Formats: sequence, C-alpha cells, structure tokens
Amino acid sequence: MDAISGATSQSEAVKKAVSKAMVKSSKQQAFEESGGVSAPQSYDVVVVGSGGAGLAAAIQAHDEGASVLIVEKMPSIGGNTVKASAGMNAAETRFQRVKGILDSKELFYAETLKGGYNKKQP
Repeated sequence: MDAISGATSQSEAVKKAVSKAMVKSSKQQAFEESGGVSAPQSYDVVVVGSGGAGLAAAIQAHDEGASVLIVEKMPSIGGNTVKASAGMNAAETRFQRVKGILDSKELFYAETLKGGYNKKQP
C-alpha cells in the first residue's frame, strides 16, 4: 500500500498498522509452515476482512486498547477498497454542502443498493 490519497496522517497510521500486522502474520505463517503447533490464542476483537472498513475498525479497536486479529481470505490486504479507482463513496460530506448538493444517508443507501441491482440486501 503506497498511500491513502488526501489523508496523510491516517495514511501513515494505516500503513504502520498494516506493516505491523503483516510482520506478525508472516511470523505466524512461517511457524505454521515449519510444522510447529501453536497454543490457542484469544483476542478482544476479530475483524473479518482487511478492506477500508475492516482496517479502520481494527485500528480503532487497537487504539482503544483491544488486542486485534485481522482475518483476510485474499493473499493481500485491501478488499474492495483497493478497487475503488474513482474515489470513495460518501454521503452528507462537507464538499457537497459547500456546493449546495443535497444528500442524505438514506439516499446514499438506496442508490448503493440500486447500483448493485438490489442483489446484496444487508
């Protein structure tokens, strides 16, 4: 991960947290591949998925003192967030307010479902 555009301090925090998690993860993987048996471990928080939301949740939980495990099915981090080439979707932003664009979380939700042909109802 090179950077998160427009979010320098958050970008640095995410890169640091991800690097730390990857080092820890690679140590565990090397141990498992060596045939070693690890003792059961417990965590305060388990985050499934390392996309933008998952990483944000993991960082928040860590910052609040929780021990955190991130579980990712793909070989690299980022989830669908890394595929967001046109930017991040948001509603009721300050940029919209400045331009007089009326928006709401409800409209954002409805448009998101419509964009996915209503196939993934939460």
